[in-house]
Amino acid sequence: MARLKINSVQMKTTELTKLLWQAVNESDLMPLSEAEARLYTVVHLGVMAYEDEVRLGHPAPERRCMMCGVLVSQCCC
Repeated sequence: MARLKINSVQMKTTELTKLLWQAVNESDLMPLSEAEARLYTVVHLGVMAYEDEVRLGHPAPERRCMMCGVLVSQCCC
């Protein structure tokens, strides 16, 4: 992954979210250690939860599946 020369504190939330999604998507193509894979999983879940909260206006009552995007209780993965 390219080194960022941007101060993330000065970024708008939408830019930061886009950057986090890019990192998560690129991590799928990289060989990762177990710890790195867990880190990217947590980032992935966090970005999904943030987007759900923005969309709903409050925290989502249930998290979504990382593979298919539906609520975990309705997931068939």
